[in-house]
Amino acid sequence: MDVAQEMHLTERQGAFDRVISASSKAAAELQGSCPREMPRSIAGRLGAVASRLRAMLEALNAVRPALNDFYASLEDESKSRFDALGQPRRRSVAR
Repeated sequence: MDVAQEMHLTERQGAFDRVISASSKAAAELQGSCPREMPRSIAGRLGAVASRLRAMLEALNAVRPALNDFYASLEDESKSRFDALGQPRRRSVAR
């Protein structure tokens, strides 16, 4: 699904592009935080988990400001459409 198309972005495209840019950078950094090999010792594995959690928090902190700015730029109707994106659609059950 193309979010930009679904949201009918025009004047908000710049704010949306900043979200995409921040997300791409965060994804690359997250990928780089993965160890090439899992450490053998429990202490080493816990250290790897701690490192991964730190990277996830940094990624969240990098994306959140851009996403908040984009969301704040939306009108109420657009916010409702954006909030609905990615949610499972309810199926009607035939009786």
